[in-house]
Amino acid sequence: MSEKLLLQILDEIHGLKDEQKSTNQRLDRMDERFIAIDEHFDQIDERFVAIDDRFNQIDENYKVIDERLSQLELKTDAVQEQTAKLSEYHAETTIRLKNMASSDDIKYLKELVFKHDEEIYKLKSQQQHNN
Repeated sequence: MSEKLLLQILDEIHGLKDEQKSTNQRLDRMDERFIAIDEHFDQIDERFVAIDDRFNQIDENYKVIDERLSQLELKTDAVQEQTAKLSEYHAETTIRLKNMASSDDIKYLKELVFKHDEEIYKLKSQQQHNN
């Protein structure tokens, strides 16, 4: 009976060992899966770091663009101010030029002065003859 009992115990121990092997194998497969998942998360983490670096670079680029845009706005304001002054000067100059005598006006005035001088000369000559 003791031999039978020992055989039963031995069978149960073998059964427990087989179950333990099976459990160990399943645990080993789970460890492999966890290692694969951990590696995958490491890759994802690296991708997030790369994306974060890209966003930081984009942010820096936008800062540079914003600075350049501010400079362009200042220059545009200066150009608009200069354009306004030039437009005002142009309008004033145009008005002055319109108010100036043209070459035809000057010719007419010369002829008119010449005629008046001629008439004055004639009048003076007549007056001297009459006196």
